[in-house]
Amino acid sequence: MAEPLILLLLLLLGLGLSWVLSNQGIKSRIAIALLFPVIWLGIAAAAFSYDHLWLPIAAPIGTGLLTLAGATA
Repeated sequence: MAEPLILLLLLLLGLGLSWVLSNQGIKSRIAIALLFPVIWLGIAAAAFSYDHLWLPIAAPIGTGLLTLAGATA
């Protein structure tokens, strides 16, 4: 049951990040590319330590980086 929800969240993450990146310059895009994985890892670590909730790590970071690569092409 959780897999369709995770896929929906990844889709929304890609669309949202694409929308945010479309209005940014190259320096802002690079900053977002460097900060996004760090912020996501912090959220995942906090969710695990607070409520023992396992969040996917590789898929959201991969989605963000692929979106960034597509937005800068």
